[in-house]
Amino acid sequence: MDELRRRILETSLDLFSKQGFNGTSINEISENAEVSEEVILEYFEGKEDLLNNLFSLLGPTAVKEEIERLLGEKINQPYEFLRVCVKEVIRELNDERAQKFLQIMLKEHNLGLIKEQIKNKFIEENQGVIVNIFQKMIEAGLIQKKDPFVLSRELIGPLLLLRIECLLLGFEDANREDLSRMAEQHLEFFWESIKVA
Repeated sequence: MDELRRRILETSLDLFSKQGFNGTSINEISENAEVSEEVILEYFEGKEDLLNNLFSLLGPTAVKEEIERLLGEKINQPYEFLRVCVKEVIRELNDERAQKFLQIMLKEHNLGLIKEQIKNKFIEENQGVIVNIFQKMIEAGLIQKKDPFVLSRELIGPLLLLRIECLLLGFEDANREDLSRMAEQHLEFFWESIKVA
């Protein structure tokens, strides 16, 4: 990605997370990115296109692609697969950009574009991928026979709560070591409840 495009996106991410989507103008993005509005509009059609690009970079599709990549490597090693997924959440706890993106999603969840992305990409696609992974693990006899939909919720729920906790405490103030430890403890607890005896 070229430097100017990256700077515009980073500035948009920062302003959208602080002021909200509707509270941020192209003019403010232009001033903070130190580029003209015309330059922004050469790269992006407008604010909605900026938000769409942020979703592509940081949103549910990026997460889905990472999960699918891991699936190919670790499907026959369920504990390792889960461990790597939890490590990805821990990485995101330490990624200020990921936290800003989550802040935008929570702040602007009723905005049509974000609501649609959350529903279609995060809830349906990503959860569907995880449900399918658990189903394959069950069929292969790698984990206990339990409802894969419930398993996906049981895995994701506490991890999402940790991300929200980090966000609510403020990126600078959150004790990410404690949050990382809690994520790892969750993995151990979850694994003990699904592993084949």
